Amino acid sequence: QRGALVIDVTLAALSEFLTRLEVAAGGRAFIVDGEDRLVATSHGTVTDAAGVRFALAQAPDAAIRAVSARVSKGRPPPVGPLHVEFNGAPARAQVTELKPYPGIDWRVVVVLPESAFLSEAKKVRNRAIGTAAVAILGSLAIGLLVARLLSRPIVNMTAHVKRVGTGDFDTRLDLRGAKELAVLSDEINRMAGGLKERMALEQSLAV
Repeated sequence: QRGALVIDVTLAALSEFLTRLEVAAGGRAFIVDGEDRLVATSHGTVTDAAGVRFALAQAPDAAIRAVSARVSKGRPPPVGPLHVEFNGAPARAQVTELKPYPGIDWRVVVVLPESAFLSEAKKVRNRAIGTAAVAILGSLAIGLLVARLLSRPIVNMTAHVKRVGTGDFDTRLDLRGAKELAVLSDEINRMAGGLKERMALEQSLAV
């Protein structure tokens, strides 16, 4: 037994399929037949009020009209993407031949603004700028913290020497954080103690 399988795909179904494509969100996707007439489009309509399919040059969509002269059947197939204008901005158009069955000579055209290509690069750039800013702020914070930790013993030692200079020999200096600082504080305390004994001896001799 033999049978025949017929698949009926309407132009409206093709257009609905194109509208679901990711590229249709920011650009255009449409199908053209061998007579440069619309078969399906992701935006707008394919036929006029009389039910006649639009030619590319008369399509209601400005993006289709912008590329009509570049993708017409009389021109040789383009090699690589085409540079066109879309909504007053530079865009790229890609044409792909579609010949699934004998007698069907279609072309699938995708038009996408160049800003869509640059959006990912801008995201990467913004992420890089944000990462660099965080790294710089982190480095500054760490630098300030380290500087404060390094300068704190010097500040404490300066304040202690000033107190000793005013005659407060009983105050003690306690520097911690490194062995050298502990040795330095012990020597300064010993010096203050020696100055106290010397001042007491001088007072006794004076009496």
